[in-house]
Amino acid sequence: MKKVILPSLGALFLCVFCAQMLQAKVQVGAYGTVGLFGEINYETEWEGGSADYDENLELNPGFGLYGEIPFAFEDQLIIGGETRFLWVEAEHGVNKDLFWDLGVYIKFSYNIVSYLNLYVRVAPGFSVYFPEDNRFDNGFGFNFGVFAGPELKFNEMFGLFTEVGFIYHKIYGDGEIASNVDMDYEIDTMQLHINLGLYAKF
Repeated sequence: MKKVILPSLGALFLCVFCAQMLQAKVQVGAYGTVGLFGEINYETEWEGGSADYDENLELNPGFGLYGEIPFAFEDQLIIGGETRFLWVEAEHGVNKDLFWDLGVYIKFSYNIVSYLNLYVRVAPGFSVYFPEDNRFDNGFGFNFGVFAGPELKFNEMFGLFTEVGFIYHKIYGDGEIASNVDMDYEIDTMQLHINLGLYAKF
């Protein structure tokens, strides 16, 4: 887990450093997420055979950390970096697999009143897949998310936000379906996520 957490913290520190260089306020935050109404597709291939099937996803939990800085249009256009941990389980599955996402996003924020912003953000990134099933090796791929929601300011430093959006994952990997029988796999997931978190500005 250190190999996952240390790069995530490094990305956040880099965001803080960039903010200082640009003399802009950096916003950092943490959130919990729950995924619902999703679907997962598995494709596996091995010498002499293949399989392809879909399943619905369970209610899947996770959490994320992020850092962001404004850079254009009177602080309405924002760039950020994010790391996210999702535990994903299929409806008829017995394993809860970990997806680790690391990416960037572009965010457009509009001030409604002094204490309330509405925003939308687009978030592509890189993903690492850690399956519980020991027939599968770790997989690698990409993710793409689109979110929108309100941001409520408590004061100039602290606030709360919630957002709703979809996250798509595409994962490639390999493994061993039986003794000395190698396989390749592809996984696609799409799920609605609701996020709720707190932030601080420095």
